[in-house]
Amino acid sequence: MNKKNKSILIGLALGDGCVSKNIYKRYNSVSYYIGFTHGIKQYEYLKFKANLLNKILGGKQNQVRVINNSGYAGCKYQKAHKDLKFIYELLYYNGKKRITRKALDYLDAEAIAYWYMDDGSLYAQKRNGKIHAYSLVISTCCDTEEEVNEIIKYFMEVWNIRFNIKRNKGKFSITCNTREIRKFLPIIKPYVSKIPCMSYKIKDV
Repeated sequence: MNKKNKSILIGLALGDGCVSKNIYKRYNSVSYYIGFTHGIKQYEYLKFKANLLNKILGGKQNQVRVINNSGYAGCKYQKAHKDLKFIYELLYYNGKKRITRKALDYLDAEAIAYWYMDDGSLYAQKRNGKIHAYSLVISTCCDTEEEVNEIIKYFMEVWNIRFNIKRNKGKFSITCNTREIRKFLPIIKPYVSKIPCMSYKIKDV
């Protein structure tokens, strides 16, 4: 697998993608698969990701399924492939996802765009009914400050974008202000713009 495809797979896995490892003792074999679950409003986005995965990994294309997601309409997609072993071993420690600088250094602009579309949000801040600033959050939901600081350091050193820590219920995510948003959005906009249902994730700031 080339570096570009590794980058995309890591970006997908950092977001809503869950990479799993199944051990079949009876057959003395191991399989790896990646799965996504989205709300029904993001059905077209999930179809886009399914097509992207099939292009990278090949094999039979599975269908995006409409599901009942805890009482809400949702959609789900899964794909198994041996090359996902690399992603699993890079991102998972004792079965739990962990973001490291080694993984981050694989990312290009397209991979970051998928990560943001999955876990990112853009908020307008109003004063007297008028927008005076924006804030952008990527819900990395790290367990430790050490882990989230690695992400902050990466964006500063590689992309010259300054993020700060956002704490929420014992988890750590990253956030940035209007000035930094104006540097971040142009990086991901070409890729977000290809998926109309995700256009709400980007605005002219």
